[in-house]
Amino acid sequence: MIRISFSDLRKWLECPLTGAAAIRLGLRQEELEDRSAVEDECFESAFLETWVLQREVVWQALREGQAIEIAYDELLEALQAKAAAPFGLFAAAEREPNLELIRGWVDYLRTQPGKSETWRFGSGRFGSAQAEHLEPALSLVVQLGDRTQRVELTGELRPQWQGSLFLESGKPPTNSGLAGLRKKALGAYLEHVVLAWKDPAHQGHGARFVFQQAKKDGRGANAPVVQEKVLPFRPMAPDLAQQTLERWVLDLLTGNHDVLLPIEAVIAGWSADELTPDSIRQFVEDALEQGKLARGGFSTLRGPVPEPVRYEPPEEPWAIAQERYGDFLEQ
Repeated sequence: MIRISFSDLRKWLECPLTGAAAIRLGLRQEELEDRSAVEDECFESAFLETWVLQREVVWQALREGQAIEIAYDELLEALQAKAAAPFGLFAAAEREPNLELIRGWVDYLRTQPGKSETWRFGSGRFGSAQAEHLEPALSLVVQLGDRTQRVELTGELRPQWQGSLFLESGKPPTNSGLAGLRKKALGAYLEHVVLAWKDPAHQGHGARFVFQQAKKDGRGANAPVVQEKVLPFRPMAPDLAQQTLERWVLDLLTGNHDVLLPIEAVIAGWSADELTPDSIRQFVEDALEQGKLARGGFSTLRGPVPEPVRYEPPEEPWAIAQERYGDFLEQ
């Protein structure tokens, strides 16, 4: 039996080279399990912990009705005990800006219909006690040559609230700048497929981005402005959802993934109706010239494979994208 986490499956979808190395060769970066929300930049650990702290306070305040300040102080204390957060004046300097952002999200979401839900499939070290839906691991059977192989998919989905919920700061991008959101939406699409298979009540789904930015009100104070951007997905029948997961897992375990195929390049090429080996190379070169390597860059650069950009793109990337991501990309 092979066990694959949703986090690992998502990473493979984002970058077959690094994702396959993590699963098939056991090469992994040190990180917390299923910490899939942090996926845009290669941040310092202090920023990572702050990013996660803000969102955990939001969920604790919404689910348990706990005062935001109390939830913040309790979770901060746990981080301080691990030497992952500062004390004293440094902690005080961070407290109010963090709380201001958290209050804006919480106040907005409290006005929204429904509630957040969390799902956990299989056992795990993180999040199991807090998940409202505790389910067995998803069991699949795939054919590997002349033998059958049982595979279990495990992990925790991001909070669900009328879709997969992403809490963002700043302004939402214009329609011409949606590439970053579409990349994140791939993780939401994976969750859509999982829920379409296992949850009879699952209907419409999407990647729901809640953006908050601070603006000065008439008295000079910061007044949060909240805007949403939703990327919706078509409904999916349970049997098609199961087949999609089986196809992905079989591809992951048997395909040749020693190629340069970051999802960012796939999205850019698909949108331009030009996804070729040359377009992928050009995308990577442009990203490196723009300094994205130093800031964490695109998905390929953050994996455990040394010098990933020395690999060549696949000969027929359009066919691979159509088979692997077609339903997602066409939406």
